[in-house]
Amino acid sequence: MIYGFGTRIATNGIVENFTKSFEGIYYNNRRTVDKFETTFWPNFNIKKWIEEKNPIIVLGILRGTEKLLWLAKEHKINYYYIDHAYFFRAEKHKPNEITNEQSYRICVNSENLNFNVNKLMNEDDILRIQNNKSIIIKKISQFKGTGNKILICPPSEALIRYYKIEEGVQGWLDRTINIIKQQTDKQIVIRYKDTNTPILKDFEDAYCIVTFQSTIAIEAILNGIPSFCDISSSCASVSNTDLNISKPFIPTRDQIILWIDSLLANQFTMKEIMSGVARKSIGRLQKEKYI
Repeated sequence: MIYGFGTRIATNGIVENFTKSFEGIYYNNRRTVDKFETTFWPNFNIKKWIEEKNPIIVLGILRGTEKLLWLAKEHKINYYYIDHAYFFRAEKHKPNEITNEQSYRICVNSENLNFNVNKLMNEDDILRIQNNKSIIIKKISQFKGTGNKILICPPSEALIRYYKIEEGVQGWLDRTINIIKQQTDKQIVIRYKDTNTPILKDFEDAYCIVTFQSTIAIEAILNGIPSFCDISSSCASVSNTDLNISKPFIPTRDQIILWIDSLLANQFTMKEIMSGVARKSIGRLQKEKYI
């Protein structure tokens, strides 16, 4: 048996449909709460769940799902994590303007796919991602290895809270800036999650981007900007996970395409979630992550 948990109207259908593809039990939230509050799921018995170790499905790390995820990790219970897609994200959970689809990433026992699964991909995967891949690869730019600006994108308060980073957002930022300033005198530009400046404007004259696990790094890499990130990031395989500014990782075009394939194969449209394609694909592609 598998359990799915709703948190708000905008996203409940996503979790419910994925849960149905497993023929699992979906728990709708009883009350609407702010993002850092905890909702309530009637009839869900946490103690029984921990004893039986049934897998769970959640979307995001807010409104109480973070507590379920902490418990799943503590008690070695498998979980499926849903969040915005790596490419062509559904802003405000509406169809993407380019693909006209709502797409979401789904991970097993992690919040991002931080390893490549290309060797496990089959013809169905390749065919399923082909249209989106053809759009993305046109955006790949050559890495210049120059630039006078280091773009830092600090983690959100929600991520800091979820990963229990005690220093907080400002502490993470201060520590990161200090490490960089000991290595270079390049200009440091900070871009917060709610920054309104167009991302391509911030990419101008950028030597590299430094993030925790922000998906902005995906756009940076496609624009030929080296990435430094945490090992948990979806960009880990094409980035340097050690903040040695003098040694940025410059992936080849082939490495970037393999990475694109891997991420695309693990994000799914609503139709693919409802039909069971997502469930079957994840079980095959991310099988090494199961407990």
